[in-house]
Order: sequence, then C-alpha cells, then structure tokens
Amino acid sequence: MKKFNWIDAIIVLSFLLLVYLILVRIFGNSSSDLQIMIGLLTFLGSLTIKSIMLSFNLNREFGETRVNIMNSFNNIKDDMTSIKENINSIKKKLKIK
Repeated sequence: MKKFNWIDAIIVLSFLLLVYLILVRIFGNSSSDLQIMIGLLTFLGSLTIKSIMLSFNLNREFGETRVNIMNSFNNIKDDMTSIKENINSIKKKLKIK
C-alpha cells in the first residue's frame, strides 16, 4: 500500500479551490482578487515544494547508482585478476610460455 502523501493532497485541494474561486468570480458572485491570489500562490507553492522534494530524491538515487557502478567495476577488476592468476597457474602446470 502506498504511503499517503500530504503534498499531493494539498496540490489537488488548492487546485480545486483555485478553480472554484475563479468560476465564482466569472459567474458574478463575490470572490475577491485576494482570495484568488492566495489560492494561486498556495497551488504554486505546493508545486514548488513537490518539485524540490522530487529533485532531492533523484539526486540521492543518482548517487546510489554511481556508487553501485563503481563497485561493479571494482568487482570486474577483481574477477579479471583472478582469471589472469588462474590462466598463469594453468600455463605453469602445462609448461607453456
């Protein structure tokens, strides 16, 4: 089960509130410009926070991937050294130069 994310809920609710306030303003009921601006700023602020959180998660994952790649190359180097040692021991046993 996926963990409930409050930022996503705030984004959806602020977007719905903003749409409601704009529709009320269009159809003639009194929704002040300040209320619309507060809704807009809340929506944009929550989108900004969400994008910052996403970029932090991506940076962490890229760092983990880089470390895994470095470890993989070290493992390949160790394997190649082991193979060379095995080939040299086989050559010695067969007396091949």
